[in-house]
Amino acid sequence: MNELEKKINGVYCEDMPCCGIFAAALASNKEPQEVFDAYKARFNKTSRWKGRTCFSNIERLMESDLGVKYAEVEGVKGMAVRKFYDEHCKPSKTYVVQVSGHIMAIDKGRLIDQWHCDPVNEAKKNRCRVKGAIEILTPTNIPEGKISGTRTKEAKVAAHEARAKAEREQAVKMLWKGMAKYGLTNKLVAEHQEQKIKLVGYNSRKSRRPFVVEIIEKNGNPCSVFAETSVYSVVVLFGIENQSLEHAA
Repeated sequence: MNELEKKINGVYCEDMPCCGIFAAALASNKEPQEVFDAYKARFNKTSRWKGRTCFSNIERLMESDLGVKYAEVEGVKGMAVRKFYDEHCKPSKTYVVQVSGHIMAIDKGRLIDQWHCDPVNEAKKNRCRVKGAIEILTPTNIPEGKISGTRTKEAKVAAHEARAKAEREQAVKMLWKGMAKYGLTNKLVAEHQEQKIKLVGYNSRKSRRPFVVEIIEKNGNPCSVFAETSVYSVVVLFGIENQSLEHAA
């Protein structure tokens, strides 16, 4: 399996905010899932955590849990990534670089994150300013060539649709919980702005728009469109106190 195909909790790495995890996986010759799990355990992350890290914690994790030895590269703060590469990087070494809001690896002339893998002098982020950098002293085994950022648009769309479907299926299973909490019914077809709408799902992890509705008719034409919406909206449309069951579908 190449880096492109790697996943964390069933989700492609390039679809997650896991740049630090991905860079540490490259530097330690480990799977992103293994690094993700180690970081989560060491820093007491909850089940809602999606992979965001800070550079100092990544350094601590690599040294204490992943068996990676490294050395800080001094005198590079504020330097553009491209200049850092030209002036400080050895062709045979791997580096992990922190810029504002992002962490990347440099290896064999490539600037690598979970989305891109391009020659440093051509990479999109080569003008970012370095905030910190380390040279990896333990051997790495990062594959040659382009290892991320090559999935087709069609593949990305298909993966997104598959994730959305899985989330909806889980939300459908938990609808009873949302109805009980907010006094709702799914026995009605609500009408709003020339649309007919059904209440179909609930995801308690989404605080702003935890409910899923299905638009089954729009402007008189049958359809099947899913949307996430707020507690306020579903209470107005499907609240037992606001509706009469004589309109039940």
